[in-house]
Amino acid sequence: MEERWYVAFTRPRHEKEAARWMEGLGMEIYLPLVRKIRKYRSRKKVVDLPLFPRYLFVRTSLEPEEHVRILRTPGVVGLVSFDGAPRPVDDIEIESLRILVTRGSHLTVLPDLVEGRWVKVVDGPLAGAVGVIKEVDREKMRLVVNITLLGRSVSVLMSPAQIEVLDL
Repeated sequence: MEERWYVAFTRPRHEKEAARWMEGLGMEIYLPLVRKIRKYRSRKKVVDLPLFPRYLFVRTSLEPEEHVRILRTPGVVGLVSFDGAPRPVDDIEIESLRILVTRGSHLTVLPDLVEGRWVKVVDGPLAGAVGVIKEVDREKMRLVVNITLLGRSVSVLMSPAQIEVLDL
């Protein structure tokens, strides 16, 4: 069977661990990382974070024993599937992604922005505030978020890069 790229779905914040285990088993993996500045109480730190949280790419023939090895890898939940079968990713997509990651300066994967989703503001003067998406303008790449401050609801216009979707 021919080797193809597949997408492994991991437990939250286990992408690097799963990648190390798979590499140790001799599998070819690709975990696109982007450099971000994280703010802590009294300092800032530069960290490499997965471009696609909870996902990594693995090249395999997906024969039954390979499939089982992937599923038994610590941190891996499963393979991304459609209609019950793991769906391969074209080589050209992986190569394009590699080019973007190595040459791109500030890559951001935008979350699924739909009205009614709870979000947390991660950048700007309202960083840390939580609100609900009220309106999405995809043409201008802006959204309106309702945030409750001092017992009042305030609508704020922001960029999708300023928010993080919460899984509530």
